[in-house]
Amino acid sequence: MFVRFLYFFSFVDTCKYNLIAPWWHPSPMSSAGRPVAAKLNVGGTTPDTHTHELRHVLVAVLAHISERIIELFLNDSVKRFNANAVTGIDTDLKMFETFAEGMSSLFVDSGQESAKNEMMGALVEARQLVNLLMSNSPENFLNPVIREKSYNKLDYRKVAIISEKFRDTSESYFSTFGTRGARQNPKKKSLDTLIKRLREAS
Repeated sequence: MFVRFLYFFSFVDTCKYNLIAPWWHPSPMSSAGRPVAAKLNVGGTTPDTHTHELRHVLVAVLAHISERIIELFLNDSVKRFNANAVTGIDTDLKMFETFAEGMSSLFVDSGQESAKNEMMGALVEARQLVNLLMSNSPENFLNPVIREKSYNKLDYRKVAIISEKFRDTSESYFSTFGTRGARQNPKKKSLDTLIKRLREAS
């Protein structure tokens, strides 16, 4: 997956050049010898239009990445996955969130904060799913208040399918010692409760 992400960054750099470069020129050096911030060349074009196009492209690509992450977990070829896989996805997702936050600086004149929120929002479904899988109490998804606050972009049917595939690495480790007298992993117990309730709701 990381290799595909590298292609993404190359794609974004190309978009930035194609959409911005024709209307961008460097400002001269200041009297103190420090470069002055670059400005858009507005001659003959409307820079706001092209800034909007870039913003639209970035949001669309980030939303596509979020969708692909969800699809990865849902894919029929993925029979099981563990906490290590979720941690890996979380690391990649944080990279994209940092990228989205950094790219918002391109939109100072058209609403930097709203651009940041829009780009971060494009990743929110994947972020909420990863947070749920990493939670020690995944059954909190069943709580209407918590679900609305923390998991409001997740479809319970998708959560049901994905949750059944999730196996914590501690399960296989402790299973080698047998189950007699063993105390069940609290997270596994919470996950089992979530799966059972979602089955009943389906």
